[in-house]
Amino acid sequence: MSATVEIPAEPSPFTLAADRTALIVIDMQRDFLLPGGFGESLGNDVDQLARVVPPLAALIGAARDAGVMVIHTREGHRPDLSDCPPAKLRRGAPSKRIGDEGKYGRILIRGEYGHDIVDELAPVAGEVVIDKPGKGAFYATGLSELLTAAGITQLLVTGVTYRHPGLLAKIVTTLDILSGGRAVLGIGAAWFEREHLGLGVPYPPLAERFERLEETLQICNQMWDPADNGPFQGTHYQLAETLCSPQPINRPKVLIGGGGERKTLRLVAQYGDACNLFGSSPDDVARKLEVLRRHCDELGRDYDTIRKTILANNPRPEPDTLDDFVTHMADYAELGIDTAIITPTTGAPASWIDAMSPAVPKLAELGR
Repeated sequence: MSATVEIPAEPSPFTLAADRTALIVIDMQRDFLLPGGFGESLGNDVDQLARVVPPLAALIGAARDAGVMVIHTREGHRPDLSDCPPAKLRRGAPSKRIGDEGKYGRILIRGEYGHDIVDELAPVAGEVVIDKPGKGAFYATGLSELLTAAGITQLLVTGVTYRHPGLLAKIVTTLDILSGGRAVLGIGAAWFEREHLGLGVPYPPLAERFERLEETLQICNQMWDPADNGPFQGTHYQLAETLCSPQPINRPKVLIGGGGERKTLRLVAQYGDACNLFGSSPDDVARKLEVLRRHCDELGRDYDTIRKTILANNPRPEPDTLDDFVTHMADYAELGIDTAIITPTTGAPASWIDAMSPAVPKLAELGR
C-alpha cells in the first residue's frame, strides 16, 4: 500500500505510509512488566506499566490490520553473560541482578521465561524479534539492515524533565568553562517514558512537558544574563534568585530538538540558536523549515540567525555507501541545512567513525 494518511497527533499531525512504516515495540518482557520481576526489583511500579498493555495491544492490532510491519525487541544476554558489561551488572542496587535466578527464571537471560514478551503482546508468525544486549535497538543488532532491506523510512516507537532548570543552567555553565567556551545545550520536551520510570523521574503529560520546556529556556536565558539575577516565577518552576557565578565564557548556544510544527518550532523561533530536525526526507525538512520561517516572521526573529541541523538517518550512513550519503546530504544542504548529525550503526563505534571520516571534507564542500 503506497497511499499515505495524515495521523492526528500532538504536538502536530504526521503523515504515515503503511508500506514504508514499521512499529517497533520495545522490550515488553515479563521480567520488566510482571509482579515480582526484575522491573519491580528496580523500584518500578509494575501496576503503572501494566496499564500500557491494553492500548499497546490495540495499537499493534491496528498496525497489523493496516499492513504496517511490526517489530519486537527484547533486552537480554547470553547465559554466560559474556555480552553484559560489568558496569551494567553492578548498576543500581536491586534485590536481584542480571543473571540471578528470579521469579521467571534467570533474569534477562535469553531463552528464559521472563526474557520473553508478555502473552498479550506476543509476536505472531512472521513478525521479527530483535534480541539486543543493551537499551538501544540498533547497537549490536541487525535492525538497521532489516529496515533498509524492507524499504522502511518511518518508525513508530512506543529531555527536559531530567534536571531542574537552575541546576541544568549551572551544569552547562561549568561545561562551558571547562571546554573553553564551547558548550552547547541540546534540549527537547522529553519522550522516553520508560527511562523516566526506570530512573524514578516524574513523566508529566505532553502539554505540561512543553510548558516546562519553555520555562526552562526562559530560566537559562535569565541565568546567562549577568545583568539579571532576580527571581523567576513560573507555573512549574520558582527560583528565588537566578544567580549564575561564574558566568559562562560564551553564552551557550541552545539547540532545540524536534519537528513539532505548532510548539517545538515556535520555541526554536523564540528561544533557540539552532533546530534539530529528523532527516526523514528533503521534502519533509523543507516543510518544517518553512513552518519555522513563518514562526520567525510572526515573532520578529531573523530566520537566518538560526542554525539548521538534522539527524541524518534516512538513509542511515554506512562506510560502504559514503558517496551515496554525501550525494543525499547535498539535497539538504540546498535547503540551508549546515550540520548533519550521525550515529554509529555498529557495535564498534570507533572503527565506524574512522571509516566514515572521509565523508567529512566532502560534506564540508557542500556548504561552500
